[in-house]
Amino acid sequence: MTRAAMVAALLFCATGVGASGEGVPPPDRAKLRAAYPNRKSEAAVDAALAWLAKHQDDDGKWDSREFMKHDPPGGKCDGAGKTQFGVGCTGLALLTFLGAGYTGANEPYATTVARAIGFLRSSQDNEGCFGTRETQHFLYNHAIATWAIAEACWLTGREELRANAKAAAKFLEAARNPKLAWRYRIRGGENDTSLTGWSALALRVCAFAGVEVDDESFAGALRWIDLMTHRESGWVGYSMQGGQSARPAGLQDAFPADRTRAMTSIAVFVELALGGRSDNCVFLPAGITAIQERLPQWTRDGAIDMYYWYWGSLAMKEVGGKPWTRWESSLTNAALAGQCKNGAEAGSWRPYDPWGADGGRVYATTMMTLALESAYRYEGVFPKPPPKKGKG
Repeated sequence: MTRAAMVAALLFCATGVGASGEGVPPPDRAKLRAAYPNRKSEAAVDAALAWLAKHQDDDGKWDSREFMKHDPPGGKCDGAGKTQFGVGCTGLALLTFLGAGYTGANEPYATTVARAIGFLRSSQDNEGCFGTRETQHFLYNHAIATWAIAEACWLTGREELRANAKAAAKFLEAARNPKLAWRYRIRGGENDTSLTGWSALALRVCAFAGVEVDDESFAGALRWIDLMTHRESGWVGYSMQGGQSARPAGLQDAFPADRTRAMTSIAVFVELALGGRSDNCVFLPAGITAIQERLPQWTRDGAIDMYYWYWGSLAMKEVGGKPWTRWESSLTNAALAGQCKNGAEAGSWRPYDPWGADGGRVYATTMMTLALESAYRYEGVFPKPPPKKGKG
């Protein structure tokens, strides 16, 4: 990265996360999509949405249990994923339609969106948690569903959804470890960057929708990122400073952790989405440089990491300039190379990444679609600092 790009990145840093519950005018995503010049990328999004809509269950969920077998590197994956992630996959799928500007009113996917919202609402318990708590990773399901319902509320202004988002936010806040962040158990004392990213952004969107959120949740997430950031390299670890991203057991060789910058991408985006802080902004350029060293590429040698590409797309779009231009070009090429073109699979992506066996084809397709939609999904939404005043 050039010095000019680094300076530009620094200028994105603000001095605070803003008041919670302030509400933010939603973007007109349909208009933004129409103005977006990358027609090849948008054709891929359209094909993916068509595939997702076709494979939604009658009750509104996506569980990805119906698909043909394929062999991703490192082991077999039948495209089905695990049923324990149905709520999370449904939240991701709903976000893809919302990301493209489909909010459920007089449009081709109105029924798809309405059924997805209905399923998620029906999965929320009386304490605000989305989905069952029987699985170790239930907070992932909850955080993703919270993000999706809050975004639906933000875009539509529906009061009944605000009630769901409010209850979900309270549950998420209650799950956070005091002074820090989140991991798998409610106030279990352990933290990780991955779940912290989902949780912090879910609460940020809740605030956009007018839900009051405790600013200490944002402050705790930023403290955790500080602890995980290696000051010289800019790398951000999963649970150890400057460490590598997690990998499923048995897939460490197939998907080397040094090929990804997922946690660093989460950290950069969280910093920018929450407004950043002047005391940490000096480390952002190093993190951005680290991300730029691992641009998306569809090669079956362990480089495919849709989770990284999702967060990397959000981060690089917020950074803007040449970092985003380079990332966007590589992402589009990778997405087009990997998207299925024929038969029943057309429009989807096969789950050829470290987490494909967990989330299946629905996970793969939603993450790739959301990555492409990052070009306009939060255009002009997150705060920028006021212009710096000259001396004197």
